[in-house]
Amino acid sequence: AVGTGLAFTPAGAFVVSGTASVATVLNESDDTSPNILFLTNSAVPGAAVGQLSPGEIISIFGTNLGPAIPTQGTAAGLTPYPSQLAGFQVLIDGIAAPLLYVSESQINAVVPFGTIGSDSVQLVVVNLLDTSNPAELEIVSATPGVFTTQNESQGYPVAAAVNQDGTINSETNPASPGSIVSIFSTGLGRLSPLPPDGTLVSASPLPTLNQQVLLGSGDQFLDILYAVPAPDEVAGAMQVNFRLPATTTGTAPIIMFVQNWFSEYFTVWVSGT
Repeated sequence: AVGTGLAFTPAGAFVVSGTASVATVLNESDDTSPNILFLTNSAVPGAAVGQLSPGEIISIFGTNLGPAIPTQGTAAGLTPYPSQLAGFQVLIDGIAAPLLYVSESQINAVVPFGTIGSDSVQLVVVNLLDTSNPAELEIVSATPGVFTTQNESQGYPVAAAVNQDGTINSETNPASPGSIVSIFSTGLGRLSPLPPDGTLVSASPLPTLNQQVLLGSGDQFLDILYAVPAPDEVAGAMQVNFRLPATTTGTAPIIMFVQNWFSEYFTVWVSGT
């Protein structure tokens, strides 16, 4: 969501307003208080958002959000990612979110699957001494984002993808037209049955998505073989396998749809383009 207004509270703090029911109150600057500046879907780190969806992996940016030495959470078996890391928590309407990573300027967390049923929620970062400014965010059914690399092709970001033979998709190792490619995403919504928040999804059969995923490219929809939780990754990380168009004349940029919500455009390396 793009900021549309700036104002002061009676106490002298900044308030940044935006679309989609977003209002972020920025604390007065000091040396200790956590201060949220903006949030993103972790798959699209450059685009600030005003919506969250259940199970979405998010990145929170700001100041004093975590320890001076970055700390990474761990999970194994049935033990989930921690809801407190290095003395810091992320609370979404009072529910502690699983934490993947915390540092002074960034936190990566997973929106709890139970975060649904209201139009908006309040997100705060809490440490042992203080609570951050609140971020008011809209809750929606999906916020699809596709994980990409730092490369671009034909002006579009290239997805972090795996070719049909199991090798990494790259400019020097492109996929063949008509072959199957795997991409990775988050923000695709609730799962059935619901896995415990922050756990690694490895059960067989894997949970299924409650909503249909579509991929559009040019004037056609691509053939999706399946869209399921990425095996042995945190619940909320998704794998989508799809078939490329059988053409060598170039692949149009791809966009992901989940109901009325859609991702940023992306592409993959394809031979003949």
